[in-house]
This record gives sequence, C-alpha cells and structure tokens, in this order.
Amino acid sequence: MVGYLTNWLAIKLIFEPAEPKKVGPFVLHGLFHKRQAGVAKQFAELVSNDILNPDTIVAKMIEGEQGVILFGIVEKRVDELLEKYRQHPMAKTAIPEDEWPTLRNELFQRIRDQLAAPGGFLHTFTSRAVNVYGQLLDRMTELDSESFEGVLRPAFQKDEWKLILAGAALGTGAGFLQVIFLFGDAVTG
Repeated sequence: MVGYLTNWLAIKLIFEPAEPKKVGPFVLHGLFHKRQAGVAKQFAELVSNDILNPDTIVAKMIEGEQGVILFGIVEKRVDELLEKYRQHPMAKTAIPEDEWPTLRNELFQRIRDQLAAPGGFLHTFTSRAVNVYGQLLDRMTELDSESFEGVLRPAFQKDEWKLILAGAALGTGAGFLQVIFLFGDAVTG
C-alpha cells in the first residue's frame, strides 16, 4: 500500500494544483506547472532540434505529393524563363534550336539538386523563415495551466496506472524483505 500511495501522491504533486493555492504558510503548486518556463524551453529545444528542424522540413517539402507540387512549380517557372530567353535574338544565335531541350533538362536538374541539397536554398530558407524554437517557447510559456498540461501530459497519462502499480509491487517486495530481515530468525528457527 505504501508504494501504491507514494506513487499516486507523487503524480498528484507533479500536476496538482495547476494554479498556486495558499494553505496556511504554504503555497501548493504542481511541480509541472511551477516549472512551466523550463519545461517549455526543453520541449521547444527537443522539437526544434529533433523533429521540426530544417532537414526534416525540407525532406517533407521535396518528398511525395508535396515534392511533385513544388518541383512542378519550379519546372513551370524554368520553362517560362527559358521561353523568354529563347525569344531573344542573341540567344537564338548562341544556342541552336535542337539544344534547348537538353539545356532545359540540365538547368532544371541543377536547380532541383541545389534546392534540396544540405545548405542549399530550401535549407537556408526554412532555417531563416521558420523559428520553430522561438515560436514554440513563446506559445508554450504563454499557455494557461490547463492547456499547458494538455500538451504534454496525455503522452504518458494512459500509462500512469503502470507506474502506480510498479510502486505497489516494489513496496510489497520491500515490505516482504523487511519482514524476512526483522523476523527471519523467528520464521526459520
């Protein structure tokens, strides 16, 4: 019972009360909520470094249906640009008509490679245009207690009962060992 109750109480102390409550000379405040700024900072670091970094954003942009759309736009713009230059008298004399398709394909492939390359345009653009860390930190810090808890607690809330039962099992084992240690001679003797 002691292990069960201590783990149950520990979970309660972590999350409750969500808002500070004064009880006599003490101020009760759930440790999770009390450390909202620090938790928000660590969460923002984790998400911005491991999940929503420029590499993963660019990979999502260039793969699958999104990649088809993106490179379709690029191809359309390359074709428009080449058509414009193709009409220029100097371009007509410098590049034979039968070389334009090869030029177009080579140019498009170079642009495609440069857009997606690490350190290329898309990586540079996403790292400058999207401040995932700053936006997450600001928004997580500004959340009210209920919303803040709602962002992170559901990830492990369904498994809290396992933690409480593990405490009960460990408490039972520790109690059993205490009984053996204290009364072992009387039981075996």
